[in-house]
Amino acid sequence: MKKGSHHTKETIEKNRKAHLGKTGYWLGKQLPEYVKEKISEACKGRIITEETKKKISLATKGKNNPLYGKHHSEETKRKISEASKKRHYNRGEKAYWYGKSPSVETRLKISLANKGKVRSKEAKERYSKSKIGNTWNKGKGNWNWQGGKSFEEYTINFNKELKELIRQRDNYQCQLCGMPECENIKKLCVHHIDYDKKNCLPSNLISLCRSCHTKTNHDRGYWKKYFKKKLYNKE
Repeated sequence: MKKGSHHTKETIEKNRKAHLGKTGYWLGKQLPEYVKEKISEACKGRIITEETKKKISLATKGKNNPLYGKHHSEETKRKISEASKKRHYNRGEKAYWYGKSPSVETRLKISLANKGKVRSKEAKERYSKSKIGNTWNKGKGNWNWQGGKSFEEYTINFNKELKELIRQRDNYQCQLCGMPECENIKKLCVHHIDYDKKNCLPSNLISLCRSCHTKTNHDRGYWKKYFKKKLYNKE
């Protein structure tokens, strides 16, 4: 078949009838590299129009998904819910990583793998354009909006000396994952348990590594109770 030519309607119908009920040779198998390269070369430079995309979408709708048009039973929903709760990383004792932290070797590997990686100007521009008009994740549009608390200034009392005293009290360890400050790249963060920057009492402050400190931005009610209980038991 010559490049750029198309099958006639009659030929297409014959092919369709010939393949009815048959399964492809590669079904359930992994394509070898030389086949992938051939497909890649054949598809290079081809542009699919929006009209073609719509046709493909309509033709394949529901065909590849065995659950299309079906609904999970209540029992299945409950099982999925329980399984996902066990995998939740921000739920303290239920979390898989609770009390664990990547080894120094693992962190060095990640650091070396990312070293020297710089986004090109084109990539930066594309990323910037993709964010234009997206207000759902900014300010009041964000689900975690707290009325602009993050812009509030810290008091004079929240100084280096106070932070160091809190770290010393907590044995220079993250009070969530247990990572020592010496293994951390930077000094431990000092977190306000009730999220009030003006309340700088030692009973309202706790030492956390950067990773765990980021976790506390979500589900604030849970973390308030968790750290208050932890400090009470410690005392």
